[in-house]
Amino acid sequence: MIRGQDLLGIVFTSNHIALPLHLLFCPKQGRYNTKKADLFIFMLSRLKAAFASEGIDLTTLPLTMDSWFVSQPLRERLHRLGFTKIIIAGKSNYTFTIDGKKQDASQWKKDLLLHDPTWGIDVPSCRVQGHSPTFGSIILFFFQKSTTRSYYLMNFSQVSMRGAEIWHIWKQHHLIEYFWKMLKSIFHIRAMQ
Repeated sequence: MIRGQDLLGIVFTSNHIALPLHLLFCPKQGRYNTKKADLFIFMLSRLKAAFASEGIDLTTLPLTMDSWFVSQPLRERLHRLGFTKIIIAGKSNYTFTIDGKKQDASQWKKDLLLHDPTWGIDVPSCRVQGHSPTFGSIILFFFQKSTTRSYYLMNFSQVSMRGAEIWHIWKQHHLIEYFWKMLKSIFHIRAMQ
């Protein structure tokens, strides 16, 4: 990062290897007129066309994203672009109604009973149907990453997915996080001004 800029990137994972496909500097959140969602759609559109020219349908691959620019309009734009499997990390302050009770995700993470690891899911987890004022009806997947930390994912896909499907798509995401940490470390990105 440089002063007033963030690095927006799309990374492809395969066989435990993360490969950057597209990197772009963009305004930091809260500065100027931030349009990260527009830049992200632009990047995906270009990648989709480049892959199509080689006979590869990029939209058959699942997408995972952090929650920093998630919105219902972005969800709809990704669907229009042809992506059908989309799993997004949820923020603690998002509000959901589950079984008639409305509260924010940070409270749901404490209240929901997570089931012991089962076939296809190697962490304690719980898949529930919820409703969000922002996203409408949505499948949520809560899981415990360590003995003290719980997280949740939102299924932005066009189809309902089982918990194991959601989990296996998301399991690749840690490679992406590791890639960014290594990139920041190697290039001293945090130190740049």
